[in-house]
Amino acid sequence: MDDFILPVIILVIGIAAAVFFLSPKKSDMTLVISPNPPIVGLVDFIITTKDNATVSYTINMTNMNMGQQQGQAVSQGNGVYKGSGRFSMRGPWRIAVTAKLPDGQTITQNFDYNVK
Repeated sequence: MDDFILPVIILVIGIAAAVFFLSPKKSDMTLVISPNPPIVGLVDFIITTKDNATVSYTINMTNMNMGQQQGQAVSQGNGVYKGSGRFSMRGPWRIAVTAKLPDGQTITQNFDYNVK
């Protein structure tokens, strides 16, 4: 029985390490929205992440199909990117941001808002 436990522990650690290192990263990113709290209409936002990334975003309502807005955030330098979109009605919305880094790494993050 003891001969069985060590290989199982090593296997579990190996799987955990693979999931951690091979999954898209969901950190190292912030989003600040204006106006805050968000209201129906045009919103601007600043995304902060790694420098020299290609940053794209998708905006959609999470409880109703209101169409999907997509855009490319514009670099402001030093890992700061600017984007904008429109919340067309009150309710729950999501801004999904993807940053593709020069080394091939991808960072993803969802930012949820309740528009009033």
